[in-house]
Amino acid sequence: MIDILARALLFPLLYAQAQGVRADVVTLHEPPGPRGGREGRGRDELRLLVVGDSSAAGVGAHHQDQALARPLARQLARRLGRPVRWTLLAQTGLTSEATLAFLKDQKVPRADVAVWWWSASMTSPTRCRWPRR
Repeated sequence: MIDILARALLFPLLYAQAQGVRADVVTLHEPPGPRGGREGRGRDELRLLVVGDSSAAGVGAHHQDQALARPLARQLARRLGRPVRWTLLAQTGLTSEATLAFLKDQKVPRADVAVWWWSASMTSPTRCRWPRR
């Protein structure tokens, strides 16, 4: 009960702060580079699918070579001694719920290994979405 009262009393201040933060937030772009490919040599190919939000998409990296999916595929190919066919399906701002809709619009390949990757980001707080209980 106290938390509801506190939210109601602090709402004008919190709303003003949120608008200031939203205005000051720098939008980072997803890096250039392939969103799929093959790493390693040989035949018995492992199929890797990476799905997620901005962190999976590589925001903050200069190129997909420095992001998540391609380096992961390289390391898997090196350690397993077999080629890895990798696909990245990720987009900045996706919540786990929005990802399901996003995937329905994509050609999702078959995968032997799928990595679902989301960061703790500003997506939910700036949209004023509270966790469901």
